[in-house]
Amino acid sequence: MSELNFINPERISIANKFLKILVVFGFFAMVTDYINDNLVMALAGVVITCLSLVVLYFGKRPQYHHIPLLVAAGLVFAMYLLGSFTQIPVHPGKMAWISIFPFIYFYLMGLRLGLMVSILSFLVMPAGYMAYPYLFGEVNTTFYELLQGLGGFSLAAVLAYKYEQVRTRQEELLKFSAENDLLTGLLNRRGFTNLAELACLQATRFGQPFSILFLDLDNFKKLNDSLGHDAGDTLLKEVATILRSATRTIDLVARWGGEEFIMLMIQSDENGARQAAEKIRAAISSHEFSCGRATVSAGIAIHKQSESLDEAIIRADRAMYEAKRQGKNRVEFID
Repeated sequence: MSELNFINPERISIANKFLKILVVFGFFAMVTDYINDNLVMALAGVVITCLSLVVLYFGKRPQYHHIPLLVAAGLVFAMYLLGSFTQIPVHPGKMAWISIFPFIYFYLMGLRLGLMVSILSFLVMPAGYMAYPYLFGEVNTTFYELLQGLGGFSLAAVLAYKYEQVRTRQEELLKFSAENDLLTGLLNRRGFTNLAELACLQATRFGQPFSILFLDLDNFKKLNDSLGHDAGDTLLKEVATILRSATRTIDLVARWGGEEFIMLMIQSDENGARQAAEKIRAAISSHEFSCGRATVSAGIAIHKQSESLDEAIIRADRAMYEAKRQGKNRVEFID
């Protein structure tokens, strides 16, 4: 597993529940297999039960919270390998169990890794079937029964893949909606705050300056009252396009609310922030929008090592109101 981007709190929670089920199931399976003189599977039950208990114990610690997911994913594939090489060739009835594995793969490993492991599992089953006579002895499962098992596994894998694909898209859409403004496509207040807090911590740690730029469209209420909300929405989208094109990829741009926008400019001192703000102000004031001309008032605050992100935003907001008071269509700075 070269990529660990499938790790998230939801899957970690599923993995913990899965390991608890394995503890209960492993105990009863261990006893059953031992009574039936199936010592290999009984030993496997002992190993799975003990390993699950240990992982659940250590998984309660924050630094090891991801371990249950990694172990659960590995255990599932190990169980499949064990069954393919020791059980399916001689116990045709156990062929029905293999159809649940693709769903577990995708639940625990995500779309990409789940697909890779499902394909590998599909290839492992006939390999175990062909290797069994050389490793253990006579095969009881017919080739036709093996083909039926492969067919059931393939159908389950396709269904599990499509379900995970839809679920992943819905999850991404919900995340985008929660952190982005649907009208302009920029970050919303929540999305900006989450990312800006991280940027603030990093800048404070390494002593790097950054600035907050607060912008407010001038006379926006009059525009809405005279031309309607559709014209106002169009203007907001056009302004957002200008902001995106006038900023670097490392900077954060968001719609703060209403006609207000906010920017966090990384590694930007007062001189750089002023130049960037004037560039944006000039670009907006000279642009021919769908509704005509528009201007913005902007306020700048340079983050200080001793203050929080909220304090810097408040100073930038105050500077913006000072720009309004001074006649609008201008940039003001508050130290």
